[in-house]
Amino acid sequence: MKLIPKAFFILTLFTVLAAPQARADILVEPGIGYDLGSVSREPLTTGSAKGIGFNLRAGLDFAAMFFFAADMHYGMPAWTIDVPATSNSATHFALGITGGVKLPGIPLRGWIGYSFINSMSIKDNGGVGVDTSLSGSALKFGIGFGFLPMLSINLEYILNSFGNSETSDVNTVLTESFKDNSLYFSVSLPLTLPF
Repeated sequence: MKLIPKAFFILTLFTVLAAPQARADILVEPGIGYDLGSVSREPLTTGSAKGIGFNLRAGLDFAAMFFFAADMHYGMPAWTIDVPATSNSATHFALGITGGVKLPGIPLRGWIGYSFINSMSIKDNGGVGVDTSLSGSALKFGIGFGFLPMLSINLEYILNSFGNSETSDVNTVLTESFKDNSLYFSVSLPLTLPF
């Protein structure tokens, strides 16, 4: 994960140097989708985090060729652990940056994103009256295909990694690896406004 901030620095530098003459438009892209997450924590815990989500992207679109934007996600998954069998409501919030390219001649986009704020709040985790908040970071890869005049159907593969856990009675640092790898299907409305 330490290489990710460097990669976005390089992407930003490329954006500034490669398109000084290019027209920049404001990009605003709201969307709604469904998250299919697979939860794991070493060595044995498995489960899922599935549910509806809302996303918003805002930034700059350069000459309809590539874009760079802030990226926010808010989800309401059902957090399920297999052993012991528990199912709880949760909220997921992520904030980061995304950079992407658009292929000329066809309505296809690709992007990579990094969420430096990534939190999952689980209500009554384990059924013992204790709420749990997880925090960490996330890396995402996505593609989007435009259809109709202004809509895009998207698929993202998101690697959520949580390293800190805070409960309603104690604050601890997890020693095991806790991950939520998910597929996020969404429909969005990418709007470009003159800058």
